[in-house]
Amino acid sequence: LKDKNKVIEIAHRIHDAFLKQPLKVDDDVIYLTASIGVVPTPDKMRSIGDAIQLADKMLYIAKTSGRNQVVVCEEEDGKVRPLLFGEIEHLIENESLFFLYQPIVESATGRIVRYEVLARLRGPKHVYSPDEFIPTLHGTLAYRTLSKKLIQTAFDVCREKDVSLSINFDINDFLDNTLFEMLCDLVEQNRNLADRLTIELLEHNTLPDMSVIAEKIDRLRALGLHIALDDYGTGYAGLNYFIYFRPDFVKIDKSIVTKAMDDEMILAVLQALQDAAKRMGMQTIAEGVENAEIAEVIRKIGVDYMQGYHFGKPSEEIGEAGERKMDD
Repeated sequence: LKDKNKVIEIAHRIHDAFLKQPLKVDDDVIYLTASIGVVPTPDKMRSIGDAIQLADKMLYIAKTSGRNQVVVCEEEDGKVRPLLFGEIEHLIENESLFFLYQPIVESATGRIVRYEVLARLRGPKHVYSPDEFIPTLHGTLAYRTLSKKLIQTAFDVCREKDVSLSINFDINDFLDNTLFEMLCDLVEQNRNLADRLTIELLEHNTLPDMSVIAEKIDRLRALGLHIALDDYGTGYAGLNYFIYFRPDFVKIDKSIVTKAMDDEMILAVLQALQDAAKRMGMQTIAEGVENAEIAEVIRKIGVDYMQGYHFGKPSEEIGEAGERKMDD
């Protein structure tokens, strides 16, 4: 079929057919759902193989964003088509991977104390954020290569700019022993800079055995690294993560920070989290501080550090640690 709209219509008809026709097994009725990925213009791809890979990518998006839906690739309508694995590899090999730096400031003084390193991938028509290419790489040699580049770049910048940095890792990355040992080796090689690097742990799934991750976190801390629990207040992170991982920093997710400005209950939760972290010897970082009003509320709560557009957008330029942010 060459009619794009007809292809999409057929995909939706197939999806609806699953919903309308439950499966009967003896006396039981099983209601079915379907996730479908569609590339309506495969003739515009380089090969049928690329079209199939892209359709599979659309299927993955359908499954991971709620299931039971049809997801259509519509680059020609202004939406950016997700990158295929081979395209990501090609861009990385051709030096299209680069890093931005966003300041983290001390709440009491406004001084920059460190920067968070943010990876980006520059394509022909679009700059891709980590959410657009990292999931495709997970568990591959290319992901290890990217991770190695990130760590080594961080140490190089710490040395050259005399700053402290934070870098992101998925907690599940520590279950990859090869990747973890590579991280430890790089830290050993840059031991004199280890205390300038913070690993921000992201989590997207429940962990099968947190004690295994906790042992590895302890090993990194013994090498001199600092540990932060990122995006606290969303996902699966909870009290168990405090107990097992004992992070040095807790980063409060920007959605919590933003909602606390208009909701007294969430504001009380934010205050309770700050108090609990302080009692446990942890420091807090509020993400998503976009204006002076939010910054003032965060200061009054007692959160130790802040990060957000109010203090600086991610940039390829980097200043010196301890630099004072100018007052508005």
